[in-house]
Formats: sequence, C-alpha cells, structure tokens
Amino acid sequence: MNPEKERLNLPSSFNQAFRSQLGLDELAKVEYALREGRAHDALEDVRLAIQAYNYNVGFKKLNVHGQGPNTRAQKILKDFNTQKIDAADKYRRTRIALLNLGLAPEDPALQDLRRDQLWAKDTSTAAKLGDTKKEDPWFWTIGRRSGLSQDELQEWAIESMSSIWIVTFPRLIFSPVDKVKYFRDRAARDRAREEKEILEEELRRTTKFHQVMQQTWLTLGNLRSSPGALAYAFKQASMFKRFAQDSERYKREMKFLGEKYNQWYEFPILYSICGIHVTFTRYLSFRNSSDDESSGTDSSDLDE
Repeated sequence: MNPEKERLNLPSSFNQAFRSQLGLDELAKVEYALREGRAHDALEDVRLAIQAYNYNVGFKKLNVHGQGPNTRAQKILKDFNTQKIDAADKYRRTRIALLNLGLAPEDPALQDLRRDQLWAKDTSTAAKLGDTKKEDPWFWTIGRRSGLSQDELQEWAIESMSSIWIVTFPRLIFSPVDKVKYFRDRAARDRAREEKEILEEELRRTTKFHQVMQQTWLTLGNLRSSPGALAYAFKQASMFKRFAQDSERYKREMKFLGEKYNQWYEFPILYSICGIHVTFTRYLSFRNSSDDESSGTDSSDLDE
C-alpha cells in the first residue's frame, strides 16, 4: 500500500447532499480556501516553468554548440517541460476538487487549463513584429478577485509583493522577467487605447462630414431650377446619406472590438504573479516615507 495514494475522503470527495448529511459543510469551506490557494500556487509554478523554458531555449540557440552540449541542454529543456506539465496537472486536479466544492465552471480566475495553453511570448528576447496581435493564455492576466474586504485587499497586496519582490532592505527588487512582461503588456495596452480613441474620433468626424455634405447638396438642389442640376444635387445628397449610414453601421460592427478594448481601459494590468501596480505604489510610499524620516522633513512642510 502506497500512503501517498491513499484516499483521504475529504469533503471534495462527496457531493453537496452527502456533505450536509455528514456535517462537513464548515470543513468544506476550509478545504475550498486551501484548494483555492493551491490552485493559484500551481498556476504560479506553471508560469515560472514556462518562463524558465523560454529563457533556456533562447540561451541554447545562442550559446550551446556541439553534439554533446546540445544533448545535455536538450535534457534540461525536457526537464523544464516536464515541470510545466506536472504543475498544470496539479492545477487541474485542484480545480476538479474546487468544482466539487462549488466553484463555478465559468469562474474567470480559475478556468480550464488546456495543454495547448502552456506557453507565453518570450520576454527574454526583443519583441518581434506581430507579437502584440498574439494574446497570452488567460492565466497570465489574472488579477485580484472582486469584492474583497479591506483586510483581504491588504493581504493580497502583501502576498503579491512577497511573490515578486526580493527584499534586500532598504531596496526592493523584482524579477526582471516579470518586469519586462509587465512593461511590454502595459505598452501594448496603451497602444490599443490610443488606437481605439483614434478610430472612434475618425468615425465621428467621418459621419459628421457626410451628414454636412448631404445637407449642403440638399440646399444647393433647392436653389436650382434646372431639372438636371436638381437631379444631380439630390443624387449627391443621397450618396452622402448612404456614406453616413455606412459609418454608423461600422460603428455598430466595431462595438465588440470596443468592448474588448474597454477591458484594457477599465482594469489595470495586474498579474497574480506580480501585483506590480499595487506593489510599486506601496514601495514608492515606503521609500518616500523613509526619505522623509532620514532627511527630517515633515510632510506638512512639503505640502506648503
């Protein structure tokens, strides 16, 4: 008998009716909280293995030459790939238990993890043309859960800090890989935001131009007595009316794309692996307060 494979009969092993019958409802809540943390830890392991694999693939291409070194390097890459798959399997097992405990199948923070999603854009090399058109899998853009209390929000910020920052008092340094990914994605978000604003303004001006030209040709037609001039003016007015209607139709067709861009507008880029937005703000506050104490300057003096 292998004790590691022994069935423990935890609350997640039973359905809701059996848990209530056995009086395991409170224990199920405890297991849910533990399983949820384990699921995020597993996703962290997946991300770390993917980043390590990407970096070592690039390192191998640039620095490893010869049959013997390439064979050994290939074994290392195989080990990283195995770690990635094992972490993904651990996440799937944990998610199945969470589903048994009541997790919604459509939960955006803990989605189904497919094998073809175990990848990421390589941040150890320069960005290539078309990279921003490829969207990383969902687990790279998980932020904090909504509806957190102040205590839970504070705990989340501290945990995010500890997961990405290496504390070397009085300085805080975070992983260069996460830093590059964060700033690249932020730049992509800003470009998408700018493009959305440009397209919306161009469509607004185009629609307005066609409406003005339609009204202009109608006015010119009413001032002409010649049947030919009148017909031509109304023909032009009809054409610009159609153009204006087409512009309005394009605006409706772009609504879906606009909603996708709005996701970049409404939410800051927050990763469960790196709460840089919150953490960096906390670091700046910490650094400024430390500078004030060391210089003996009171904050009220700065306000004046």
